[in-house]
Amino acid sequence: LTVDRLTLAGGAFSAHDEAINPYRTWKLDQLSVEARDLSTRAADPGGAVQVAVKLGETPISLRAESVRLAPAGARAELHIRGFDLSLLLPYLPPDAPAALKSGRFSAALTLDHGGAATRVDGEARFDQLVLLRRGQVAPFASLPALTVALTEINFSRDGLAAKRIDLAGDASVLDESVSPPARLDLRGVRATAEQVTWPA
Repeated sequence: LTVDRLTLAGGAFSAHDEAINPYRTWKLDQLSVEARDLSTRAADPGGAVQVAVKLGETPISLRAESVRLAPAGARAELHIRGFDLSLLLPYLPPDAPAALKSGRFSAALTLDHGGAATRVDGEARFDQLVLLRRGQVAPFASLPALTVALTEINFSRDGLAAKRIDLAGDASVLDESVSPPARLDLRGVRATAEQVTWPA
C-alpha cells in the first residue's frame, strides 16, 4: 500500500461516552490532516503527516516525519495547549483521598516510535491546578504552575524506563485535620527523579 498524498480539511468528529453518568460528549472540530509518501514497503524512506484539531477549546497539533506503516514507526512533535482537566472528573475514582477540582494542561513533546518501543522527551505544564481532600471544603492544595520536564522516557513491552524527570513549581497546602487549620506556602519547589523503571 502506498499513499502519495491524502488531505482532509474541515473535518469534525463526536463521540458519546455513556459509560459515565451523566454521559460525556467529546467533540473534535476544525480537523485537518495532510499525509504524503506513506508506504508499507520497507525500502521507502518514510513519509510525513500533519494533524491539527480542536478538542473543545483546546488546540492540538501533531507533526510527524519518517512515518512508516510496516513496521510502524515515526518521529513526531505533539503540542497541546490549555486542556481543561475538569473534563476528566467523571473518570476519576470517587473514593480517592484527593480529587481534582480544576486546572489546565499543556504539553510540547517529541515522540520517537520504532519497533515495540516509544521514547518521549519534552515538557508538560499544569496551570491553576486545585485539589480537594475528602471531607474538606477548602482546597487542599493549589498549584499556580507546575512544570514537568521529561528526558528519555521509554515505553516498551517490558514497562517504563525514565532517564530523568524534573518537577518545578509553587504550591499552597491547607491541612484542616488540625486545629487551627495549618497552611503551608511552598515556593520554588523542585524535585528530580533519575533512572526510574517500572514495574521493577
